[in-house]
Amino acid sequence: MIAIWNETETLTLNESVEESDYGDIVPRVSRTATLDGGAVITNSGCSHADRTLVIVADNAPVATETAIKRMTSQALTVWLSNSEGVFAGVISQLSCKSGRVSFTYLVTEKLTMD
Repeated sequence: MIAIWNETETLTLNESVEESDYGDIVPRVSRTATLDGGAVITNSGCSHADRTLVIVADNAPVATETAIKRMTSQALTVWLSNSEGVFAGVISQLSCKSGRVSFTYLVTEKLTMD
């Protein structure tokens, strides 16, 4: 189960854990070749803001579909709570069809500790 909310609405969804994808945590690393045949590697660490979550939920009532559509089109920030923690971000893509809701969530920051 996940919860998503904004300033005016709170929704819970029965997440399909097998189909959802919480995105990889990938460090911000770059490699630059040097003239002596070596390389310089810069590692700026990891940021949850690089994550993209794909959430799939089944059995959503029509009222939930309507509310998440409204939330996607009107909210500047949407908070999401799942088994990974609590996040701030936005919904960038949304699909609602016959009680099945799937959306892409772009993380701005993780609000809970690892």
